[in-house]
Amino acid sequence: MARRFLATLLMFLFVSIPLYAQEEITLVVWDWQGFRNDQLRPYAEEYSRLNPHIKFEFQVVALAQYPDKLAGVAPDILHFHNKYTSQFVPLLEPFPEDLFPIDEMRCDYIAFDEAYLINEDDDHFYFLPAGIMTGVIFYNKNLWIEGGVEPEIQTWEDLRLAGRTETTRVTSSSETGA
Repeated sequence: MARRFLATLLMFLFVSIPLYAQEEITLVVWDWQGFRNDQLRPYAEEYSRLNPHIKFEFQVVALAQYPDKLAGVAPDILHFHNKYTSQFVPLLEPFPEDLFPIDEMRCDYIAFDEAYLINEDDDHFYFLPAGIMTGVIFYNKNLWIEGGVEPEIQTWEDLRLAGRTETTRVTSSSETGA
């Protein structure tokens, strides 16, 4: 599964690279942990085998150095954790609208506005997340219906209220004195 994810991620990241270009291109990849570079390297090598004019240079850059280094010569691809988004977005250039039309992206990607960080002031997006790191809750709607509740869950508050309605507290024999 991890291999499929990495292969998909790598291909997804290279959508913007014109495959017909024959000039030599070297893409610089940053990560603060070398093991991810090691995981991506075989896929990058395969991509380079299929596209000999495209090469990859993997660099390990300390996360604390990202802001200073991004103010200079930025990499083509970098990894950072969601919790650092607010620090890094001001240092990033938006994806080009001609290659990544916002309206099409909204139609094609689940939760695009929520997950792909649209800048509300200029309607651009600045990075493509490798995954949407959001908690998912699956619930059995049939059990609620059997319990006499037909919830239309749209928000966390809806879920909380529906859950409270259907929660039954079971007391142990030590609580009842039996």
